[in-house]
Amino acid sequence: MYGRGPWKWSRTSGRKRRRVEGEENQSVLLHDVPRRIVWGRRSHLDATAWICDVCQHQNEPTRHLFVDLPAFSCGNCDAKAKRVNFRFSFGNLAGNGKCPIGKILDQGNTDDCLLFALAKGTEITARIRTILSGSKDKIPTLDPYRLKKMYKSSRLAEGTGGKISYKDAEAMMKMIELLETNGIPNKARTRTYKIGGVDETSEQFEDIATELANGYPLIVDIFPGSGFSDLSYREVYKCPFNYKTKPAGRRATLHTVILVGAGRWNHGDYYYFLNSYGEHWCVRIHKKTHRQIGGIGKICPEDICFPPYKFFRCM
Repeated sequence: MYGRGPWKWSRTSGRKRRRVEGEENQSVLLHDVPRRIVWGRRSHLDATAWICDVCQHQNEPTRHLFVDLPAFSCGNCDAKAKRVNFRFSFGNLAGNGKCPIGKILDQGNTDDCLLFALAKGTEITARIRTILSGSKDKIPTLDPYRLKKMYKSSRLAEGTGGKISYKDAEAMMKMIELLETNGIPNKARTRTYKIGGVDETSEQFEDIATELANGYPLIVDIFPGSGFSDLSYREVYKCPFNYKTKPAGRRATLHTVILVGAGRWNHGDYYYFLNSYGEHWCVRIHKKTHRQIGGIGKICPEDICFPPYKFFRCM
């Protein structure tokens, strides 16, 4: 809902959760949002409290933008946390009734996954920033090939020996620079959408889950193998290797995706990732509407290659 004063951030995921006394109407100022927000109705995906086996201290969940995560260590004796189940995905969450992901993109038979991930990451970042600022503006689907065209015609593509790469580490950093300085224009070229900066994050599961819970999409690389193209939504995909375990001399192609959620369920951890294979990839059926929803899969945390890149929201 919109109105005067602090903006009310309502986090929903299709099912109501029991209201806890005093948890709503708490005003908070986030470092990359220009106005205070007031927590609205909580998500049923919020984690629960756990009691430490060592000191019997009750550890309440820690509050984050999208969902509240379990405390990952005891706040009293610093003992390692119990395995408290949680799971969340940007695809199942909404701020003020708006899903941050938007349209699922399809790179087709190209190897332009990096372009698609950078454009979609910028779009999600802009959409979350717009929702948080209380604006009613609609963020359009950003075209990855506008970024490609911008990079090709910019001074940043110079010195490539006549052949321009759009998928190596150097190209990625140069295109990220373009996203910071120029941004991607909308179709009508009446507005551009930028990121506020970029940084490498920790590769630890708890740290990545925290960044995601705070509404930051993370750009990562993986080595997909057999079964990836026809992945089932119920599966947690296991890559054949990562950059540390890749056999010497083995040729393999990196694939860039966007982390959009995390889960810890019983004895396993995993990430939700947004792919660029279109809405008919990794389809699931919505329990209530029976609508087919695709584009998001799950992957093992140890399969990520290199630290994820976090896009800051533009102030």
